[in-house]
Order: sequence, then structure tokens, then C-alpha cells
Amino acid sequence: MINKATIVGRVGGDPKVFEGKSKMVTFSVATDSGYGEAKQTIWENVKVYGKAAEACETYVKKGMLVFVSGRREANQGKDGKQYINVVADEVKFLDKPGDKSEARKPPARLDPGADTDDGIPY
Repeated sequence: MINKATIVGRVGGDPKVFEGKSKMVTFSVATDSGYGEAKQTIWENVKVYGKAAEACETYVKKGMLVFVSGRREANQGKDGKQYINVVADEVKFLDKPGDKSEARKPPARLDPGADTDDGIPY
């Protein structure tokens, strides 16, 4: 059997840090499922341990785009409900730290009929 999770989404809030035998950092990531009116946002809770947790503590900020790869883990909350977390093996920062404005801008598009500086029309 395989227990593998890979998500890409925006961080929902600044990370929370827990000290213990090994440092643990938690944060939530928003992912989307479906299209149009059926589009649904799913919040994934992420746990990161060790040296990766130290990097996440320093660089992960609310709104940042991240790639997370790891395994799913089920926990029972104080309210008796089951919660699913992603225990990260790898976290990649897809935005520049502290530069959320650039990350949210759509890529520049060229007019297909316009000439560019190099003389190539595309």
C-alpha cells in the first residue's frame, strides 16, 4: 500500500512552532478541487519536523505558494472528530520570501499580432 500526498497551494496563516524532542511546525495550505460553481477549497493541515521545520519557521508566511510532499496521518481531535494531516518530507517555497505581490500577479502576455523588440512577432 502507498501513503503519499502531494499538494500545491497557498498558506492560510503564519506557521505555529512547537518545541519538543524535535522542533515541529504546523501550517494550513488551501488547495482547490473542481471547476466553476463546483469549485471547492480544501484546507490541508501540514506538519513539518527537524531541519525542514526550522526553514519553514523562518520563511513560510501567510499567502505564500508552497509545494508539499509527504504522507497522510489521521489524528483524533479533542472534539472526537478525525482530522487528516500531511506529514511533510519535502516543502518547497514557490514564492520569493516576503514578496507576495509578485506571486499574485498574472504572467505578462504578449499580443500575438504585436512586434517585439527582437523583431519576432511572438
